[in-house]
Amino acid sequence: MAGITTGKSYSSGEQVTAASLNLQITGAKLNSDAVDGTKVTVTSAGQLNVGVIDAANIGANAVTTDKILNSNVTKAKIENIADDRVLGNTSGGAAAPSEIALTTVSAAGFTPTTYNTEESIKLPNGLLIKHGRVSVSGTTHTHTFVTSGETAFGTVFTAIVSGEGSGALDCSVGSFSTTQLIANFHDDVTHLNYFVIGKIA
Repeated sequence: MAGITTGKSYSSGEQVTAASLNLQITGAKLNSDAVDGTKVTVTSAGQLNVGVIDAANIGANAVTTDKILNSNVTKAKIENIADDRVLGNTSGGAAAPSEIALTTVSAAGFTPTTYNTEESIKLPNGLLIKHGRVSVSGTTHTHTFVTSGETAFGTVFTAIVSGEGSGALDCSVGSFSTTQLIANFHDDVTHLNYFVIGKIA
């Protein structure tokens, strides 16, 4: 069978007119053998009907971003990643996401630096912690926070102190500011432990 059935069939000796010639095209229909009958079929009205397109019929790199509806890529469609990893970008610039170890993520934003007898820890949300251990004598001590090459307090929220030594170890915070801590204690205290929480300037 021919792939197309014309809209007009002539009999022997029939006169050819403009109208009959036009009908050959305007009334023509596709036949089922004009297509493969699987991916593309022909309806009874002679119209093309496209069936299900499988992967073999889609060209490589043929599906672009704007062809995918928003919120239609499920988590199951993303490739499997190794255990204890998240997807992200720590390259310092724009880049495709890659696997990042959870230990790397948990450490991001923390900048611990040890100097003298004090340690300063900067948290991602702007909080700053200073803590350490210093030798003391008498019943009061003023400790000035080391700031050379380190992050300084902009605001101090609270301070905690404890004493080490023999005998009475009573210890309390006298006052604190963004630059120093004053502690009061029994004269048996030989070392002062402090823990100060504040915010970066």
